[in-house]
Amino acid sequence: MPTQLRIYTIENESMDQWVYFWKTKVKPLRKKMGFKIEHAWRADDSNQFIWILSHCGPGSWESYDQAYYESFERQSFSPDPCRFIVGIQKRFLDRL
Repeated sequence: MPTQLRIYTIENESMDQWVYFWKTKVKPLRKKMGFKIEHAWRADDSNQFIWILSHCGPGSWESYDQAYYESFERQSFSPDPCRFIVGIQKRFLDRL
């Protein structure tokens, strides 16, 4: 099962807004589209939001991620949650 670590640097003073939007919009839609949210944390000292998500299915990670971003629901997020993000790091993880 592909698992990805995502580290988002959030715009100053916007962490609470980002977390609310993530909990109410991003997380439910990711789950609806077959993703599993393994864990999520906030690191206020560095304005970082860290989360791990996975997906188990017959297709590629890229196809599921693309389907998420191209979905009507994601396209209708208003305002776009990306406005809070000033930096993104993504890494695939291998379970030991």
